Amino acid sequence: MNSPRPGVTLVPARQPAVGLGPRATRTIDLIVSSAKELFLTKGYGGTRIDDITSLAGVSRASFYTYFPSKRHVLVMVGSGSFASSESLWKELGRLPPEWSRADLQAWVGSYFHFLEESGVFIEVWRQATAMDERLKQIGEITREKSFRRVADALQRLRGYPVGNPVNEGLVIYSMLHETWRNVKAGGGDPVRDDLIADVTRLLYAIVTAPREGTAPAARTRRARASTAR
Repeated sequence: MNSPRPGVTLVPARQPAVGLGPRATRTIDLIVSSAKELFLTKGYGGTRIDDITSLAGVSRASFYTYFPSKRHVLVMVGSGSFASSESLWKELGRLPPEWSRADLQAWVGSYFHFLEESGVFIEVWRQATAMDERLKQIGEITREKSFRRVADALQRLRGYPVGNPVNEGLVIYSMLHETWRNVKAGGGDPVRDDLIADVTRLLYAIVTAPREGTAPAARTRRARASTAR
């Protein structure tokens, strides 16, 4: 059985004002769900506000009541992916002190399933940053935050930091996302057991590598216990 792709990481959207009535909430939901469908099929650049309002069955006036621009809708659509990604990295950092390789493999499986659900939209966001300077700026800011989140999770697993956290986060984040992206582009199944096992093996080797300046055999108690399981 198979184990349970922000890309540029997304930032939470500016949420419409609280206290909106049921009708306003339904309108916002229609706009967001319609925009997501169009972004995925036509791309960000190929989607016009008129396309969104037509599919949602609302007027342009209604659209601008809740969203200043198409960009704001994209950011709101992506807020769910951002939250899910953040939650998964936090879960990795919260593995028990005597975590095992099996624990790590279960997490990798969960992350690849997240990419199966959100990876296509992350690609849409990636394309959008090439044509929208503001989205590009948002991406530059949030990428570094994401890389630091990744490095923080790894530091918690091994018990100490290694080198530049942004660089480490970049490498691990890219390994996961680009693996998913390339397998998907080739028509393969990114959540198959053997791929998840191989990604886990590489990630495990990185996390349990001896601390710089120590002998190769001088591994941490946590790494030894994890290997034994």
